[in-house]
Amino acid sequence: MKRFTGLTIVLVTLALTGCSSSSDVSGHPSNDDGGYQQALGCTSVQSKPSGEIYAQDRVTCTTAAGDVTVYTFAGPEARDNWRGVAEQLGSKVLREGDTWLAVE
Repeated sequence: MKRFTGLTIVLVTLALTGCSSSSDVSGHPSNDDGGYQQALGCTSVQSKPSGEIYAQDRVTCTTAAGDVTVYTFAGPEARDNWRGVAEQLGSKVLREGDTWLAVE
């Protein structure tokens, strides 16, 4: 019985490990950033929940030109909705991808 319990623990641990996603040091998923890190030439990324409607994350990205704020979205529709509100409030979009926008 003890052998069965030990084997069960090992199998559950392996199953849970396989379900986790890898992250870089910023906490942002390293395998799915929407391409903004490469497009903007980010050398440092710090991610946190945005707390803003439509946006998933707010990321500070350090580039050769300085720090840029990047918002990430579930898809193009959420990105476009956020942009509409942000531009009405005076935000300037610098660059965009399918699931992200970089703003001043």
